[in-house]
Amino acid sequence: MSQINKVDAAVAVATIDEVLRVNVNSAKTLGLEVKNSGLNPLDAFDVYGKMSDSGAEFLLLTSAANFTTPVYPCIRASASPVTLASGATEWLFLDVSALSEIIFKASSSTGSTKLDFHGSNKFNA
Repeated sequence: MSQINKVDAAVAVATIDEVLRVNVNSAKTLGLEVKNSGLNPLDAFDVYGKMSDSGAEFLLLTSAANFTTPVYPCIRASASPVTLASGATEWLFLDVSALSEIIFKASSSTGSTKLDFHGSNKFNA
């Protein structure tokens, strides 16, 4: 098991930027809590994946429905983080067994904000 703890990840205004990158080689699942610790709501929260270290990033999850009616790799989520309000916390449970990296990107349309991430990857036995 590998722990993930990143606080105060900066979210820019009107541009989707990377806020967290996790190496998931040999991992089966990823549980992640996302908290908006800043002052402004998100207007985008995208999840990208890579099949190998030298491979290209590709978009996996982008719309609210991808989280609330889960599609691969989202197994379950408490709600959609796409419009995560200031002070709100949500969680995601992802199947990362086919990926080498998973990348999270976010933006806010009303002003910069910050995200806190806490979670863990569970490795194959």
